[in-house]
Amino acid sequence: MSVLVRDVMTSEVASVAPDQSLAELERLFAAQRVSGAPVVEGGKLLGVVSRADIVRVLGEQEGVAEVVVSFYQTPWDEDVSAVEAMERASDTFGEKLRHLCVRDAMSDHVIFVSPDAALEDAAHMMTENGVHRLLVWEGGGLCGIVTSLDVVRTVAERGLGDPAG
Repeated sequence: MSVLVRDVMTSEVASVAPDQSLAELERLFAAQRVSGAPVVEGGKLLGVVSRADIVRVLGEQEGVAEVVVSFYQTPWDEDVSAVEAMERASDTFGEKLRHLCVRDAMSDHVIFVSPDAALEDAAHMMTENGVHRLLVWEGGGLCGIVTSLDVVRTVAERGLGDPAG
């Protein structure tokens, strides 16, 4: 008997609002120990956002890349320690996180899977689409989330099955 998505998915999914700041989002990710969440407004699913999306949008922001390049290319000023220089770069990133919101980073391309799908099929969907999470949809609504970590955890706990099969 194969493992189903419902056997390993997380049922209690924390969603985020599109107007939430990326700084608040990062705090939520850290507190919940997750790396992504569905974006919901007024009960309507708008998309999904992940830490990778945050990195992407920060990289697209003018000025952030220059700060990092400057950090590594500028000769050290005797009056400024490496720690102080890194704190300045960190402040710039923090400022960007405070002014950008989830809507700026989220993807509206959401991939769904049924809770009755085989976990192996869900893993194929993740690899084919280059994503680390699938939203689990049943009866017209979101009922969970399954992540690449859920797949890895299941393999670690249960093994890969019959290698001859």
